[in-house]
Amino acid sequence: MRPSIKTILLPLLVLVVFSVLGVLRGSFSSVFGDEGTYLAMAESVSRDGDLMFDTADRERLVRADGAGRQTVILQQTAKGLSYSKPVIYPLLVAPFHRLLGPPGLVLFNALAMGAALAMAWGVLRRQTAVEEAWLTLWTFFGAGVLPAYLVWKMPDLFQVALATAGLSLALAAVRGDPLTTPDLIDRLLASRWAPVVGGGLLG
Repeated sequence: MRPSIKTILLPLLVLVVFSVLGVLRGSFSSVFGDEGTYLAMAESVSRDGDLMFDTADRERLVRADGAGRQTVILQQTAKGLSYSKPVIYPLLVAPFHRLLGPPGLVLFNALAMGAALAMAWGVLRRQTAVEEAWLTLWTFFGAGVLPAYLVWKMPDLFQVALATAGLSLALAAVRGDPLTTPDLIDRLLASRWAPVVGGGLLG
């Protein structure tokens, strides 16, 4: 059974609204606020192999000044200046930045959220009809601020993805019955390691 149009109409409309707002926002090459710090960190890891703020980092910021890259949050350490933001996200997105530049962070966020939604879908369809499962899933994603986070070069959407995937994996072991003909997602959720991985992601 496929979901009806009405179950995905609201999130689609919201996606359209956010797309229009994104265009009005200005160039997608521009960054605002903490985006500048996370993007600079990803650049530093992918190009220099470290998270120290040195001459090379400073020169990159000077060259990119016209794209709204004026603000970078730093801290003084025993070894010199370093970036003052959590390091896990920049380390994970560095390969994507290496391949695609700043759009690589957007792709990483989209892939992370897509994987999390796939796991959430696997849990929902165990517990309810396809129609209700689709409505719950797409309303969760599309009827809020998550679409806007897609184009932010920051870890906000990644954090939501971690929580969504963690809850899905943890709940799959205690909520709902596996499908009669399991696919890859259902086999993943049925794994004995699913609660352990889910707890780790939530942690």
